Amino acid sequence: MDEESNRKQKTRVTIRDIAEYCNLSIGAVSGVLQNRYKERRFADSTVWKIRDAVRILGYIPDLSARRLRKLSTEKFPLVLAILSSYEAAPATVMAYLYTLRHLVDTIPQIKEKFDVSIVLEMFSAGKLSEKKSLLSGDSFNAAIIANTTEEDDEFLKGVYLPYPNVVAGRHINSYYGVIDAGGHGRKVVSILVKSGRRRLGILMGSPLTVLTATRRDDFLRAADGAVQICAAGLSEADGYLAVKKFIKGGGCIDGLFVVTDVLAAGAYKALKEAGLSIPKDVSVIGVGDYSYSEFLDPPLTTVGTLRNENAKKACSMLIAQILRDIPPPYVAEVPLKTTLRGSH
Repeated sequence: MDEESNRKQKTRVTIRDIAEYCNLSIGAVSGVLQNRYKERRFADSTVWKIRDAVRILGYIPDLSARRLRKLSTEKFPLVLAILSSYEAAPATVMAYLYTLRHLVDTIPQIKEKFDVSIVLEMFSAGKLSEKKSLLSGDSFNAAIIANTTEEDDEFLKGVYLPYPNVVAGRHINSYYGVIDAGGHGRKVVSILVKSGRRRLGILMGSPLTVLTATRRDDFLRAADGAVQICAAGLSEADGYLAVKKFIKGGGCIDGLFVVTDVLAAGAYKALKEAGLSIPKDVSVIGVGDYSYSEFLDPPLTTVGTLRNENAKKACSMLIAQILRDIPPPYVAEVPLKTTLRGSH
């Protein structure tokens, strides 16, 4: 077997392998990989020779080794993770990322003590248990876990996470958590009934997280005989297709509660295509108050906690654990907010 075949058989390509392949020093390869070739005045031909070797050999940086090297520096490497299911609305995930980044950049104790990285790690809804790094903290050393299902929560109840963590949107014993104040459904029914609506329905996506299932159950208890409209997913298109199918099948409602504003945007399109006016024929109320909700036609009435407030509370709780400035595990509650607009 020739030398190149031997390299391909190796489980991991090292900087030494690249140096041997290019017939250059390890220092030269390291300088290019760290983007220090300009200050060291490397020739362009040398830089491109090393870059070509990286591509050909399939080099992947060894993050664990880099983190170990950083332990000798003044700042401790801190990798903060946002763990979310793939099915979550992107705007919800981004709220956590932006908020966490802002706190890291503005809290002096964090900036002085830690070299911070923020990563987004995804899992399929109901499959959190398959994420091996969750139990060991091999790829991060603090995390916010969001958008879980009942299966995920049952898994979390039976394990211990050996690093600072917050479970967003639910209450699990022995975990720090942030939850909505609740009562979404009852509040929505109250608004719809006051608007003279009697044939109520609820639009929800799949899979249902613990949070959205709670909204559904609360609504159905308050709205006796309400119709359930189930979308195949959680996107605008899924909401559109579900409501379109419902109307085409003879379904008739005059008040619609949608468990997320994303699905509500799709419901708008289906209702208007059917010749139904919002709110004259059908009132629509969503949850989440996304950045585009007030720009829908008509502007969408929403009930729920503000997404950014949830993110701020969860991220602050995580940072407090890292700085050891927090009581034993507890759950913080974010109050309900109603934003009345033209859709009801």
